[in-house]
Amino acid sequence: IFKVFAKWYLEATGIHMSLLNVPKIVREHSNRRAYTPQEQETIFEELEAFNNPRFKWIFKFLFINGIRISEFDNVDWEAFKQRKINGEFWVQRIKTAKSHVERQIYIPSSDCESELFKTMQEDFLELKLNISSKTVKNLFGEFSSFVKTRREEFKDVVIAAHILRHCFITNLMRKGYDIYHVAKIVGHASPQMI
Repeated sequence: IFKVFAKWYLEATGIHMSLLNVPKIVREHSNRRAYTPQEQETIFEELEAFNNPRFKWIFKFLFINGIRISEFDNVDWEAFKQRKINGEFWVQRIKTAKSHVERQIYIPSSDCESELFKTMQEDFLELKLNISSKTVKNLFGEFSSFVKTRREEFKDVVIAAHILRHCFITNLMRKGYDIYHVAKIVGHASPQMI
């Protein structure tokens, strides 16, 4: 495409230049990337060192729910405060950004299995989360720079909110969920999207 455009542009402007040495641009198509368990452990260590409680909470929320960053704006944070179910989970249904199907998201309670997430309800009540998805993306950029300056092994690792969605899906698959169930959990219209 670039060579076609360049040829047109050169002809339109009357500039004479050879396109023989223009490199071919190949887009690599690979499997969707999720963090390895070791990378996840390192990233959570760096999250502590980053020392931003609001971002830390948002990171964990995205990690355990696998929502798209564009769906972050659709979360009704007040509803979480009002919908504590069975004294265990705070649950909410949101519409997914792409297929507009409903899916469930939650904030785990203090009796959840993982130590990483035990204080999320308590922390949520102390935080103000009235921020936009754009602000969250900016925070991810700051966190990515922070990690990359501290960890040489993360120099080429993408640290972004959408990778947490891939981690969520990968973790479900590792736990033995079938692809049809995973597709429903994350709000895909078809398991082919996984």
